[in-house]
Amino acid sequence: MIVSIDWLKDYIDIDMPLEVLADKLTIAGLECVVKEVGTSIPKGVVVGKVLEKKAHPNAESLSVCKVDVGGEDILNIVCGAPNVDVDQYVPVATLGTQLTPDFQIKKVKLRGEPSVGMICAEDELGLGNDHSGIIVMEGEHKVGTSYGDYFTTSKILDIDITANRPDAMSHWGVAREIAAITGKEFKKVPVKLDEQGPSINDIAKINIESIDGCPRYTARVVQNVKIGPTPKWMVDRLEALGLRSINNVVDASNYVLMETGHPLHVFDLDKLKGHALNVRFAHKNEKLTTIDHKERELSPDMLLICDEEEAIALAGIMGGTESEVSDDTVNVLIESAYFTPAVIRKGSKQQQLSTDASKRFERGTDPNETLVYAQDRLASLILELAGGTLAKGLIDIYPKPIEPLTAELRIDHVKRITGIDISKDNCKTTLERLEFDLIKDEDNTLTVKIPTFRPDVEREIDLIEEVLRINNLDKIPAMSRMTISVAEEYDKFHPFVTDMRNFFVGYGMHEAVNNSLVNETTAMSGIWGYTPLKILNPLSVEMNMLRTDMIQPLLGSLRLNALKKRNNIRLFELANVIEKNDHSDTHAVEHYNLGILCSAPVWGLNWTGEDKPADIFYMKGILEHLLGNLDFNYKLKENTDRDEFEILYDIVVKKTVVGKIGQYKMEQFEKLQLQYPLVVMELQVGKLFNWTNSKKKYDPVPQFPSIFRDMSLVMDKTSKAAGIFNEIKQNGGKYLVDLVLYDVYIDDEKLGKDKKALSFRLEFRSDEKTLKDEVVDDVMNKLFERLKNQYGAQLR
Repeated sequence: MIVSIDWLKDYIDIDMPLEVLADKLTIAGLECVVKEVGTSIPKGVVVGKVLEKKAHPNAESLSVCKVDVGGEDILNIVCGAPNVDVDQYVPVATLGTQLTPDFQIKKVKLRGEPSVGMICAEDELGLGNDHSGIIVMEGEHKVGTSYGDYFTTSKILDIDITANRPDAMSHWGVAREIAAITGKEFKKVPVKLDEQGPSINDIAKINIESIDGCPRYTARVVQNVKIGPTPKWMVDRLEALGLRSINNVVDASNYVLMETGHPLHVFDLDKLKGHALNVRFAHKNEKLTTIDHKERELSPDMLLICDEEEAIALAGIMGGTESEVSDDTVNVLIESAYFTPAVIRKGSKQQQLSTDASKRFERGTDPNETLVYAQDRLASLILELAGGTLAKGLIDIYPKPIEPLTAELRIDHVKRITGIDISKDNCKTTLERLEFDLIKDEDNTLTVKIPTFRPDVEREIDLIEEVLRINNLDKIPAMSRMTISVAEEYDKFHPFVTDMRNFFVGYGMHEAVNNSLVNETTAMSGIWGYTPLKILNPLSVEMNMLRTDMIQPLLGSLRLNALKKRNNIRLFELANVIEKNDHSDTHAVEHYNLGILCSAPVWGLNWTGEDKPADIFYMKGILEHLLGNLDFNYKLKENTDRDEFEILYDIVVKKTVVGKIGQYKMEQFEKLQLQYPLVVMELQVGKLFNWTNSKKKYDPVPQFPSIFRDMSLVMDKTSKAAGIFNEIKQNGGKYLVDLVLYDVYIDDEKLGKDKKALSFRLEFRSDEKTLKDEVVDDVMNKLFERLKNQYGAQLR
């Protein structure tokens, strides 16, 4: 929000430095900075008159000019512009002028001729892009005058308005804040109307069909206006705020908007069929062409302004081409209305159309005093700028008036909440300056009526905030001690997720954080086959649905990394995925999932040997490690539903599918030139958490040493390592504490055809005593005999 200082002075006296004022407003909640706008001409550029021009003796394209700049000496200036001529008044950059940070005017020789200064073109002064010739001033001027005097600059406040303060989105609002802070009087421009025309009820009709969307609508009519240019004083003020001038009537409506903060709209009355307006919601498949010349398809929950036949404006957002004011307009109808904020906000989002009007209506404007004042103020400005006759009366449809709220402020509560002792008189004065009407003044309590232009104030705590921010937030005392609040119930899920993050970081993976909003293609491609949930008012078509799995967004991250030639890609992400479910109250079910994607070597960069690619068996090892830590048994069930996978399995825990693990076919990723297989896994960790036992047991450091034994067994290739592993584990006795398969060896010449060797390392330990070799040897012998009998195993 931009506020002009010169304009602001119409409503409040400002006698402090602007930087100090900006600091005070910032502390009061309106964060702002002081800026200068307009055309700034460098110092040293003055008006000069060309007295003589002659050809340069050494360059056909240059001229040598004698220029009078009002000093004692006539300047000799070499100029290359083709349009320079005698008796012209031109801007001249004199010696020492800093035109840019890198370019200062100095005395030089150009092709042998001295040049003291420079006659300037548009681009050299930052006035445009034209460099075809110098600037030639029209008429006669006083030489030596600063060229900057021909241009105006002004100071503005650039304010960052929070969404809950629509009252501050105007010069009025900022002036009211300054009045509260400084104690100065807030002055409004008085409005007097001379109603000389016919009764408005004879020339216009208004109907509100949809009261829920438009609680109040007012209208005035001005006849016989003359559309023309806007006075310079108004143009300058509007341009300082970044608004371009259109014509005197439209500019007047923009002026009142920026003055009061209440949006208005002006219709060409003669273009309204039946000279009537109706406020209603759109019909299905209805269309409207707005003044930006875009045809818009309307949904039934969009509020419209219509004449007797068709829609002519998006209520509170933008007018239509069929009723806009043009050079031929003679009679105008002024709209000043209050629209329900939620309705305007929804319509603005659906159309992806944000305007100065919609920004204010969707935050909440004043349905009472400001609405009527803005209506009358615009009517008076149109009469002043465009002439005409004002019809008698005001059409005002307000079936259910919005009454101001009341609230009590207990003075002792102010100190209890803020820690500052603010007197009752100070509280009273502050609220009155902010235009809160005092209803009752009792011993310890002030009862006030909250103005309807302050939709953000509802309760006592809001009144305390108002008093505090005006009386300087910096006065809040520092706490002498820290108060810590602890939840009654311990959050078990957060540490569970933290442990899982640490687990994957330990595997050399990077955590990804992707947007939960995705496009339709990504949502429909989810690995779970969920029906996606569509966003009603998406920011764009690329973010119009909620993600249905973790894999698809991770594939997007893979593409970004692969295109940057990063080949060691290990990513994981923990977040919610959304499944559409019409049986749910919210029409959605959230699943907290883990997604993992890997296209990398097992060990990353290494000094020895070739890289071993991380394939689906590598991912299966991670799965075993993770579920083993959680004390879950699992099974893999082949899944043939997805053609894009070379191999895909469902992960089954407790007879329930809780995940997917698979390896993609590489042909679909040819453009990415991946060097390693692409393997993925997704787990419903929220479901696993509900099943897991979160209690952790402490294992003390062993008091007695371990004994290690290696066993290398030769057996048929058809024998499964998992079977041997489980056999050893189940029959290793009470002293077997760890078992590792550390090598698989196949060599037909050394081992025999269809044979393989499996090497295991066994760790034995007792918690009560130091084991003797004889005890462990006895266990090893029994294990070998059992494996020999069941699997035909032989010691290698």
